[in-house]
Amino acid sequence: MSETLAQAIARVGSPIELLRNQNWPAFTFPVAPEFTNWRDEQRAWNTTVAIMDQSHHMTQLFLHGEDLIPMLQGISPNTFATFRKGVAKQLISVNKDGYLVGDGILFYNEEGPEGIVLIGHHILIDWVRYNAEKAEAAGKDVHHRLEANSHMRQGPPTFYRYELQGPVANEVMEKVLGGPAPAVKFFHIGDFEIAGKHVYGLRHGMAGQPGFEFYGPWEDNELIMNTLMEAGAEYDIRRVGAKAYSSSPQESGWVPTPSRPSSTRTSPSIGSGSPPPASARWPAPCTPRTCTTST
Repeated sequence: MSETLAQAIARVGSPIELLRNQNWPAFTFPVAPEFTNWRDEQRAWNTTVAIMDQSHHMTQLFLHGEDLIPMLQGISPNTFATFRKGVAKQLISVNKDGYLVGDGILFYNEEGPEGIVLIGHHILIDWVRYNAEKAEAAGKDVHHRLEANSHMRQGPPTFYRYELQGPVANEVMEKVLGGPAPAVKFFHIGDFEIAGKHVYGLRHGMAGQPGFEFYGPWEDNELIMNTLMEAGAEYDIRRVGAKAYSSSPQESGWVPTPSRPSSTRTSPSIGSGSPPPASARWPAPCTPRTCTTST
């Protein structure tokens, strides 16, 4: 049974005891630990090319509404002046005092319903959900749909997400596309056709290496994965398992969660203060069997 942060603190007696005595298992990425071996998979993204399946471990929040951007501006120091269809943004979110809550990636895929998707740690996702629900209750045009990760969700995700990364990623791209990879600007989203299917591609790179994050409808996931693996075979492509996926960010300097509380609403930025702020009293409707909610 879920409970609010304020209820959890009252039950235990203090936030310190709550954090120290959480019965919370270690997080594991819901993909195979290794597809070949950790050493080669760890090395591949920096020396040849690797493909990382990001379809399962990240929480997604689908967003839309005329008042969505103003709502996001109210919880972030980011500028949204150039945020538009075909562009992604690293959303940094803070509380009213400027303390960091978390960060994630906003994908502006399309105009209209669910055209913007926020990908990130559930701490950030819950903070945006809380503010979206407040905005909706105030009569604002803000809508959201939560899609939990594969540990919590029943059924497949909306999108597959495959990161192609490494010094020869562009060569693999050229083989897949039958010609030079399109010149997509950094953190812009391109439209690709792979194996006859429409695919979105976010242009990014880790530690200066070429890279794309491909995503599209889940029903195309096996076809796209197999096509990328076949194209990368001559370049010794490696499919990255959970072990290497967990350790490779250390080499690139990526710190996805500056503070890892044991529970969704135990971040000091969200739940601190006496009396507890409204965010600490916010209901927690998501349980393992009801983790896809929308408004």
